Amino acid sequence: MKKKYDIMVVGAGHAGCEAACAAAKMGCEVLLITLNLDSIAILSGSSLFGGPGGAQLLWEIDALGGQTAIRADETSLYHRKSSNSDSYNDRAAVAVVNKREYHLKTKYFLENQKNIFLKQDMVTGLILEKDHVIGIRTKFSGDFFAGNVVIAGGTFLRGTTSMGPALFSAGRNGEISSNELSSELLKLGFKLGRHKVKSAPLIDSNTINKKKVDIQESDNGTSGFSVWSKPCQKKQLNCYITRAGYRAADLVLKNKNSPADALGLEKFLGDYPATEGAVRFDGKPDCTVVIQPVGQHAVEVFVCGLSMDMSEDAQLEIVREVEGLEKAEIMRPGYAVEYDFVVPAQLKPTLETKTIDGLFMAGQVIGTTGY
Repeated sequence: MKKKYDIMVVGAGHAGCEAACAAAKMGCEVLLITLNLDSIAILSGSSLFGGPGGAQLLWEIDALGGQTAIRADETSLYHRKSSNSDSYNDRAAVAVVNKREYHLKTKYFLENQKNIFLKQDMVTGLILEKDHVIGIRTKFSGDFFAGNVVIAGGTFLRGTTSMGPALFSAGRNGEISSNELSSELLKLGFKLGRHKVKSAPLIDSNTINKKKVDIQESDNGTSGFSVWSKPCQKKQLNCYITRAGYRAADLVLKNKNSPADALGLEKFLGDYPATEGAVRFDGKPDCTVVIQPVGQHAVEVFVCGLSMDMSEDAQLEIVREVEGLEKAEIMRPGYAVEYDFVVPAQLKPTLETKTIDGLFMAGQVIGTTGY
């Protein structure tokens, strides 16, 4: 007979990890189930935390006992305040973390957290008793039972990854998507929408002309996001600031009618800003591109500000129009993932669904994005 848990959390991204930790701290026995235990809290795109709105959210999560801010401080490669004010309300601090280390530290914490049990499997359906959820069905391990279920499926519900003409089923580039859970939600009467997010390419840092980019140094010794963290003692790395001009914009327009074009591209001319990290010109002669590290010893760097899912040849052509990146080599091209989300009007303020008691939704599965 399967063990009954107090709470089951489906998905181990940021939202799922925080949900599991919060429940465990309240003394609940939690089953955290995910498609791949080696992808817990993985950072699939930029490893930047904070910024306007994001920093405030991290402080609020930290005040409630969350773990994201602590892990970000532990693995920080770069940290910078946006102003000299000591007031949290006047700042939009940012941090770039070590991608691999962030994942490993979060996984280790969950593995050693009392009341949290980890399981690798695919959730295919929900078990209901009248209008109350009592469990989940999985692909390989059978049924599990709990009084409450939190779905934090991220970008994996019927996920489709695209890059240029290439299109394949994946919740993230190279990872399997979850299709059956979407079908189950539709059968239960939930209204689903489709959302699309994009990632920028990663390039070889050895191919950057450092003489043509501006160095943005980390604020060494600056306190991080968590009130529980000490100032990071590890050597901090630099980010680099550069610009993309109208030639890059012309190339983006040239490729906008490809099967998968740059997100928000049709809005880049004029005063309306592009959305979701696309090429941003906003009526100015150029747009800012930030080159971010991804690890202490990694050669790859992330080209923040050029999120796109064109063919790799088109991406390379655009990247090489950026000042200082004229000889850049792409190691991982940008891509887009399109996925199902639950229209959030179907949720109570507690994030419990209005039609099924004990069923909660959190994170990108209800349309949020970013950390």
